[in-house]
Amino acid sequence: MTTLNSVPGNLAVAVAGASGGIGAEFVRQLAGDERVARVCALSRGPFAFPGGKVTAVRMDIGDEDSIAAAAKAGSRDEFDLAVVATGGFSPGMAPR
Repeated sequence: MTTLNSVPGNLAVAVAGASGGIGAEFVRQLAGDERVARVCALSRGPFAFPGGKVTAVRMDIGDEDSIAAAAKAGSRDEFDLAVVATGGFSPGMAPR
């Protein structure tokens, strides 16, 4: 069963923040979806995702050189969907 019923198939998806809990789950769900052809998992931390659909690319959104290198590595790709699952949370800090 697919989770992306309202979109056409053969999707290319980029997920920023792929090594975090939410981002990693997006990657896992997308990689298991029959409508998704490939997933570009962008993350500053070390990570590995099983399956042939996922390409891991190192990128730190706080580092311009890292962003430029990731963009260059993925410059041949076009994406149908982008998921941004970056952010941070500190104890004592309430989400807004």
